[in-house]
Amino acid sequence: MLQIPSNIDSIPVVNQYLDENITDGTLKDGPRAISYLRNAIVHPTKKKRSKISEASEEVKFVVGNIGLNYIALSILKIIGYNDVYLNHISWEVEHVPWV
Repeated sequence: MLQIPSNIDSIPVVNQYLDENITDGTLKDGPRAISYLRNAIVHPTKKKRSKISEASEEVKFVVGNIGLNYIALSILKIIGYNDVYLNHISWEVEHVPWV
């Protein structure tokens, strides 16, 4: 609805983590990466807690930045912003995806 891309193919560290942990054919994209780690925190079981401990600090940092990027883009889309922004994943200034 907001035209925010969810593809994370350009983020190998997160793709590798998801490939190692999600083997049921579930779509592996940004929202899934966020919900995977979030669910392990919010619904803790011994198995789910291990998902957090198995994730490197880099994976946790990058998934957090994916979430920040989605929040920033959502707000920018809602207010009708159509110029450049700082991408929290690549740390580059680029045009919003819907322009």
